[in-house]
Amino acid sequence: MSRVKCLAYLAGIAVIGGIAFAVGIIVGNDRGIPFVGWERGWFVGVYTGPSPFELSPDPRVEQPVLRGSDVTDCDATFVADPFMVHDGSDWHLFVEVLNSDTGQGDIGHALSSDGLHWQWKSIVLDEPFHLSYPLVFSHDDVWYMLPEMHEADTVRLYKGDPFPTKWTPVADLIEGPFFDATIFQKDEYWYMITGEKYSIARLWIAQDLLGPWSEHPASPLYEQDDHYFRCAGRVIEFEGAFYRFNQDVFGRYGNQVRAFEITALSPTEYQEQQIEGNPLLIGTGASEGWNSELMHHIDAHQLPDGSWIAVVDGFGQIKAFGLDH
Repeated sequence: MSRVKCLAYLAGIAVIGGIAFAVGIIVGNDRGIPFVGWERGWFVGVYTGPSPFELSPDPRVEQPVLRGSDVTDCDATFVADPFMVHDGSDWHLFVEVLNSDTGQGDIGHALSSDGLHWQWKSIVLDEPFHLSYPLVFSHDDVWYMLPEMHEADTVRLYKGDPFPTKWTPVADLIEGPFFDATIFQKDEYWYMITGEKYSIARLWIAQDLLGPWSEHPASPLYEQDDHYFRCAGRVIEFEGAFYRFNQDVFGRYGNQVRAFEITALSPTEYQEQQIEGNPLLIGTGASEGWNSELMHHIDAHQLPDGSWIAVVDGFGQIKAFGLDH
């Protein structure tokens, strides 16, 4: 999420430690735990289902699974842009954390043994500029992160050194104010989709992860198109095809998430088409709830039994109980 968008949310959300405290304390539930106010912003939830396009909130866990008030390193307005990976023993979740004091996005880390129940760990990447969209992936037994940092006018690759608590810059892949860079590999080529001002989506190609990168002949993919230009999570492979998720920002930021099948992909060609059933994710429209208003991100993974699990984010407001939440 860009710093401009984050600052807009800061201006509209009155928070203390990520929680908007109501005037007075009332009894808010049947256990007598006091209701202390409303927490409003972006939250992280877990969806599961039989395919990456048939997902719903997992009933085994209380949603959302991560909120700004779970962050212990700073007063956080919200958490957003979730990406998770499995290292063979645990699930690791990386999120944008909007620091309430600085108005700047940092990258935080949470841990889970089952992908459902998450324990906040710490901020793992803090730069003197805004960070978001922490796309984490593994290549040749090395963990990499490609966070959004358009304020720095570059797309910078980091490596876990060591994973997951410390991240060291490896290379600046391309120069420019690009956001939500989404990288993936097909055959012997690497591809990267970036967004930029004026609703432009560009496609880049390289034969080596570290480059050199050049603009693909099919680029730009979209121009002045708020519906389709901005990525919304990791590109996935499913049943022999690649799929791209995008956030529809037409009319307002974070409207909904769509999925596209990439129908042609080579060093000279790129084509995609919407799948049936879009939008894939959208706010519930309820008067309250962690995803009542907006949804704009998904990171989906196939489990060994063939089912799928995904971390998503949503914007809304939820009741806060007790002293900590």
